[in-house]
Amino acid sequence: MKSRKSIYTLLLFSIFFLLKAQVPVLNLNSDTLYLLHDKELSSKDGQVLYSFQGNIVFKGASTSYKKIEFTLAIDSLTQKKEGKIYNSKGASSSYSLKESVLYYTKQEQNFALAIFAETDQSWAIYNALNDSLLAFIPNKNISNAALIAVYFALWKDLKLENQIQQSLQTNTPSNGLAYMQKVFGNGMVWIWDGRNLYPYGANSSSPMFWILDGDKLYPRNYPRTQEEWQWDGSSLKPYWGGNPQGQWSWQNGILRQVWNNNYQNEYFIEDGVIRKRFGSFGDNEWEIHGDIPLPIITAVVLGILYR
Repeated sequence: MKSRKSIYTLLLFSIFFLLKAQVPVLNLNSDTLYLLHDKELSSKDGQVLYSFQGNIVFKGASTSYKKIEFTLAIDSLTQKKEGKIYNSKGASSSYSLKESVLYYTKQEQNFALAIFAETDQSWAIYNALNDSLLAFIPNKNISNAALIAVYFALWKDLKLENQIQQSLQTNTPSNGLAYMQKVFGNGMVWIWDGRNLYPYGANSSSPMFWILDGDKLYPRNYPRTQEEWQWDGSSLKPYWGGNPQGQWSWQNGILRQVWNNNYQNEYFIEDGVIRKRFGSFGDNEWEIHGDIPLPIITAVVLGILYR
């Protein structure tokens, strides 16, 4: 009896050890997508997709420096300070992290890709483009590198990059809201709902949500004094001072700098398009659809929203 009891105890311990050492990555239907081991992420058939040591993610099973995919300069996915993700050459990549949101940078614009949600016992990864669940991990004790490895496995297998490109190329919002879009190219589409200004398809927690509150324009989710702007009915300027050349004014239908104006940087609106008066055709031209106030049009065309 004692021997049977020992075998039973050993069996329970072995099962516990296996469960502890191998964590499934599940989809919405609880199907297993990947398996997380101590320092590896593998497919269901056992192929090692990524390895990780500390904050370094390697491609495949090797941990050679030649196989480095990403290096994470972060302490926590939830940190308030932006965390950088460096590529295999040690240079800044197109990705960054801030307050549980993974961002993708293209043409100096940030797009929310994923949201990492932590509970007492698990992690969930959501698609920031449509708030859908990408993966669920029934274990809280997952490293930063492992979570990032899971996302990039999903990025490849679910062809998430195609979704990003489609989002960038979307021309017309279907909900009838006012919006601005580039005349040429696949730049960001900015939505104006009468109070909020935000990129089309952005998650509501995005740092690129802006509010025009009376005479004040500022980021809704992460307000900072140095990013506040004031509108006095004809001019837009930094709320708390700043370089005088940062002040712009509409005069007789022409947008120009208040100080040291360069005529080549003047704008005007014609047939629903704001463009440079003397610039080359297609140079920073924006279509205006719907009723959008001048301070919002000014902020979009001057690139204030990306700073």
